[in-house]
Amino acid sequence: MTYTSYIVYFLLFSMIGWLLDSCYSSLEKKEFVNSGYFHELPICPMYGFGGVALILAMEYLEGYPMLVAIIISALMLTMIEYVGGIFCITIMKERLWDYRSHKWNIHGHIDALHTLFWLLLTIVFYHYFYPTIRYIHVMTWSGRHISPHTDATIFFFFCFAAFIFTAKRRHVRLNRAISASSHATGLRKIKRRYSR
Repeated sequence: MTYTSYIVYFLLFSMIGWLLDSCYSSLEKKEFVNSGYFHELPICPMYGFGGVALILAMEYLEGYPMLVAIIISALMLTMIEYVGGIFCITIMKERLWDYRSHKWNIHGHIDALHTLFWLLLTIVFYHYFYPTIRYIHVMTWSGRHISPHTDATIFFFFCFAAFIFTAKRRHVRLNRAISASSHATGLRKIKRRYSR
């Protein structure tokens, strides 16, 4: 696969993840919740990374029994969520999800319930999504040729644009959080609160 095709799959799974996460959070809070870091865009990048990782994993685990491939992939998604949680706190200085109140959690980044969700999503992916993705890939990408230089250029500009947009969005979120906290607490110490 080319870098460009992975970008397409990343965006596709990010949008599917946004839909799933928004529905889950809305049902949980009994009001509409626009999930994800980018409120202007219907995407959750964590699901995009997970989707691309599943595609890559399936290419390596294709010779293994399906049960083994599913378990390994589900554990891999849980690890991606854990690393993502650490990244958000240490690099972006935000906690975008918090499972500390849930049973059997690790540092609030992952827990048993969401690991089960990852397992269920992995089963659905391998039985329904992956065969469709392979078919679409063969029909759409196999007959087209894109030079390695063009492919790398598209990937570079996509990453650059994503970095700029993320940095800009973080600045806006931080200002809103500080403004909301200042208004709510008056002269008390500012406590930032972030949405999921």
